Amino acid sequence: MQYYTYFILLTVLISSISCTSNNSLDPKEPSKKPFCWVVGQCDSTNFAPILFSEDGGVSWQRKGMNQIVLEDINLTDVWAVNENTIWAIGDKSSIFKSTDKGNTWKRINLGDIVSDINFMNIFVFDKSKIWVSGDKGTIVHSSDNGINWVNLCEDRFVDYAFQGVCAITKDVVYAVGGHQEHDDGFIIRTLDGGKSWEVINPAQNFNINRWIGAASNKNTILIYGSKSHYILSSDNGHSWKNDSIPSIGGGGGAPDINNLKLLDYQTWWCAMDLNTIAYTFDSGKSWTIQESGTSGCFMLGIDNLDGKTCVSVGSPFSMPIVSKIVHTTNKGLTWNETYSFNGFLSKVSFIRD
Repeated sequence: MQYYTYFILLTVLISSISCTSNNSLDPKEPSKKPFCWVVGQCDSTNFAPILFSEDGGVSWQRKGMNQIVLEDINLTDVWAVNENTIWAIGDKSSIFKSTDKGNTWKRINLGDIVSDINFMNIFVFDKSKIWVSGDKGTIVHSSDNGINWVNLCEDRFVDYAFQGVCAITKDVVYAVGGHQEHDDGFIIRTLDGGKSWEVINPAQNFNINRWIGAASNKNTILIYGSKSHYILSSDNGHSWKNDSIPSIGGGGGAPDINNLKLLDYQTWWCAMDLNTIAYTFDSGKSWTIQESGTSGCFMLGIDNLDGKTCVSVGSPFSMPIVSKIVHTTNKGLTWNETYSFNGFLSKVSFIRD
């Protein structure tokens, strides 16, 4: 009996050691490639700039030069699905797609569903469900990777420009922005994939300032905007808390939050006016103001590869007209300029896969 028990234990131990040894030889999951994209307004070449980095934002090369579809177009946003597939949007109702790492670009034919729209923000959910927002109350959507498109709002919100759109699920989507003629903010949400929309009015008239964008991570949803203000939901949109980043100073007053990315529900990075980047690791309870190393710039775009590496785009608000791309690998303790562009740049995207 004792011998049998010892034999069983020895067999289990040998089996465990063997499994551990084999597991140690198994290949690790490949890490996400550090591919990054930046877009902006057309420059002296009259072609929209599409910049690509394959080393996490250290060096850059220009794509799409002299491709006729990109001529005389100002690009406003970019979304890199993976290393091959990239979406870009801009003025003149323009949506572009590349499936060959940005070497060639195809303009999406939207037919007659929109006319002369300035598209402002793009969000791709689950790789194939695409939401694009713009002025004149426009939200266009494709559920089949860009083959077919519908204008979900048509004439319902024509007095508003939707600067941001964020899909929480395939059915739950937020669109945010403001009035076309004044600074009042405006937020709508759909729970059924865009068939119907409800207006969200934050407490204490927090809609007094324009909203610029929205971001989410699981149950956490952030809607952010001008004068450093934002609203936060930690319960998937059931309740909201008004808040703002403490005043940074400067002659212009509280700077706008132009772009915000969540690494997780606690850790957020913000691109702001006045050369400013803001960082929180505790869901906004405390903030660190990081010096971007730029001057005369509004930081318009920001995205992170991981918790340490991040890229931000600054666009000039005074002469000379030179945009800057800055980069950090130490959580923003230091930012270094890696590219300058004689024109206006807008947004940045690391690949999602």
